Amino acid sequence: MINMCGRLHHLIDKLNDARETLENVTEDYTVDGESARLRFHNRCKRYLERYFYLICFNAYLHDQYGFRFHTSFSQWMRDNPMLYRLLGQLDISERTTKPSLLLDNTRYLVSV
Repeated sequence: MINMCGRLHHLIDKLNDARETLENVTEDYTVDGESARLRFHNRCKRYLERYFYLICFNAYLHDQYGFRFHTSFSQWMRDNPMLYRLLGQLDISERTTKPSLLLDNTRYLVSV
């Protein structure tokens, strides 16, 4: 059955690999005309976005199971606009943060 599903990969492993690759770029160089750091940073963001949607879909399944999935996932997401706001701010704090703070694996949760 797995062979029928095509290429499968463990998303967390891919995210960690992309993060490690980003951390190991000591000098910025170009890959296909794009900054290597930017390329690997965007790859990390794409993996985080996929993971985010998996978490949202899991929440949708738990929420809608009792209602026999009366609402589609797309509509459920629109009914919960805070989820789109979270996704839109995926890396907003990291745009203005010094790289040294991001690369030492230290994060602080701040609530506003």
